[in-house]
Amino acid sequence: MAVSGVTLIFRRSAGQQAELDRLLEELRSPQSPNYHRWLTPEQFADRFGLSPDDLAKLTGWLESQGLHVGYTARSRTYIGFFAPPGTPGALYFYPLAPCRIADTRNAAGHSAVRRWAQAPAAPSRFP
Repeated sequence: MAVSGVTLIFRRSAGQQAELDRLLEELRSPQSPNYHRWLTPEQFADRFGLSPDDLAKLTGWLESQGLHVGYTARSRTYIGFFAPPGTPGALYFYPLAPCRIADTRNAAGHSAVRRWAQAPAAPSRFP
């Protein structure tokens, strides 16, 4: 099955997730000083996304594998990348399975990995 691209979603640390859960409660609580004080994507990134340094290292590693990073979320919580035609490599070694998505207007040709992918090392250990 040909793959047109992959979106890599980053998992938050336990501390980041706990802080995000608290913030979400505060945003919904009229008694909180943070009630309806929404964050910009950049503010969200600084608190809950990858560090700029880790994102740069991960992006550099993907590109060193012959992959092209097509987009990076302003929140630094996901990136999209693909392999140019004819590029052997890392993008194609995960078993894919067809999947259905809720948006049936654009459901044709979508795939999902059968297991979660892991980078070869923590971002702080990338060269």
